[in-house]
Amino acid sequence: MILLKDLKQGFGNRELFRGKNIKIESGINYLIGTNGTGKTTLLKLMVGILKPQKGEIKYDDKSIEEALDTIGIVFDEPCFFPYLTGLENLLYFNQNARIKVDENFIKSLYHTWNIGAEDIRYGQYSLGMKKKLSIVLSLMRNPSYWLLDEPFNGLDMETQHMLKLKMTEMKKLGKTVILSSHNMNDHIDIADHILALCHKELKYYPNVSRNLGVLGENISVEKIINELEDKNGSGRV
Repeated sequence: MILLKDLKQGFGNRELFRGKNIKIESGINYLIGTNGTGKTTLLKLMVGILKPQKGEIKYDDKSIEEALDTIGIVFDEPCFFPYLTGLENLLYFNQNARIKVDENFIKSLYHTWNIGAEDIRYGQYSLGMKKKLSIVLSLMRNPSYWLLDEPFNGLDMETQHMLKLKMTEMKKLGKTVILSSHNMNDHIDIADHILALCHKELKYYPNVSRNLGVLGENISVEKIINELEDKNGSGRV
């Protein structure tokens, strides 16, 4: 369980979002919000890249620093060394990690996700190859918490299917996935819970899979929230 306690974030005098005590449950949590509402910022807060203006984040009563080795993160714009090959990048990050994993396991993950030939430098990678490498890096320590920022961008259909299967596998193991993806029409069906950023408010809707099956096509953030608020008797946005 991830606790977001009295979280507030903004930049300068601009408030981005705030939320009361939110307990994020295991399973697949879909993070939704229109552009600029703070989805990537929230994920950066959850791994300690940014500090909240107010509040704190706990992973099963542990601080972010204490839980960091159990968190895997995929950002939309991953940062690797362009002059190293993809595999060299993975081995470098493993060498400098607090907890190291077996190099043969890293190579196995690299080839399982079909990234490409081992001698290709990262600077020559396509968008899809970069995203696959970021996914592998996030999985190297078998995380209990998997945070995914637009992970489907650039991926071919086969790898998108692999990614959804991996999320489902982690859910069955009792782990926690947080997924942010703008293409809700294709991926909202896998959500167990919704974490929503709307009108500068962070809200959580647990156990929503039954309610999301009636949304139809052209899904929007407000359409999802209105459906969930109606089910809860809380009005519409």
